[in-house]
Amino acid sequence: MSALRRHGLIVSALVLLAGKATGQVAGAPASAPADAGVQAELEPGAPALAVQRYRLGRSLYGQGRFAEAAREFEAGLLIFPDSPKLSYNAARSHERAERFADAARAYEDYLRKAPGEQDAAAVAALAEGLWKRANYGRLDLVSTPGGARVFLDDVNHPLTEVTPAQTRLPAGAHTLRFELEGYAADTRKVVVASGETVAVSLTLSPASSAEASPASAPAKDPARLTASATAPPPGDARAAWPFWLGVSAIGLGAVGVGLGVWSHAQAADASDDARRVGPDTANDAKYARLRTEYDDSTSLGWIGVGAGLGLAAAGVGLLVWDNAQSRVAVGPTGAEVAFVW
Repeated sequence: MSALRRHGLIVSALVLLAGKATGQVAGAPASAPADAGVQAELEPGAPALAVQRYRLGRSLYGQGRFAEAAREFEAGLLIFPDSPKLSYNAARSHERAERFADAARAYEDYLRKAPGEQDAAAVAALAEGLWKRANYGRLDLVSTPGGARVFLDDVNHPLTEVTPAQTRLPAGAHTLRFELEGYAADTRKVVVASGETVAVSLTLSPASSAEASPASAPAKDPARLTASATAPPPGDARAAWPFWLGVSAIGLGAVGVGLGVWSHAQAADASDDARRVGPDTANDAKYARLRTEYDDSTSLGWIGVGAGLGLAAAGVGLLVWDNAQSRVAVGPTGAEVAFVW
């Protein structure tokens, strides 16, 4: 073997080893994180804070801290949501952290932002494979007429999209409820298999005059769920009394504290007057009256402050409780539900 050929084989082996070390996938865009020098910066016009998150994410990815890198890229997307590079890098990080559903969702987000990229077909196939690894299937939802809201598994808020829509769900049995104002609600049960697509198509019947419109009489749910990126539907039956009671208690508490402070000021004035009069025989009656006024004002002051602080604390507690009961995050697929504060 000639020296030139041996040299060529050594260089080829080094290139292959470098490719494995960086974790670059075949066919992946040049924006894959941790490949220093491959991608200089984010797209032009990116906010400085998004660039900072992006650089930190690349650094963490290079250290093998994939879950932390994904968080930084996702934080950058909150600041610069139109960036395909941030979406792709978030997908890569989720994939290396073996969070396959999050990775597939981020890859699809990348494809929505950069549909004309040369690697679009390869990335789409990669996303499908990741959905299957995550044990997810797909639902194609169609209703006649269209525009129906779709509620999943008795969650009292619809998916973000209205029909016709597509969504991803974990494999298993699910219940779907279709609602459209002026039409009777329709419920269907489906079984989703991993990597498979289930088509659900139905025709909604006009509501009779005796039936309440789903929009005006939604089913009550004690968890009072809310979807991320979806406004509450009309006629939400969530009770409002804890909120207003909490606000009222805080207001009354502020009044109580104010009265308590005012009473302490009155007590201070009475004390000053009593010291000036002094407990001599000529002014015994006036001195006794001022002392009584001081004692009464002091007591009322402490009662007002204590009661005011107690009411305010109770009001804050009611607001926190109401907020915790009324917020549930639903992921973009409508499938992941988690309580948040």
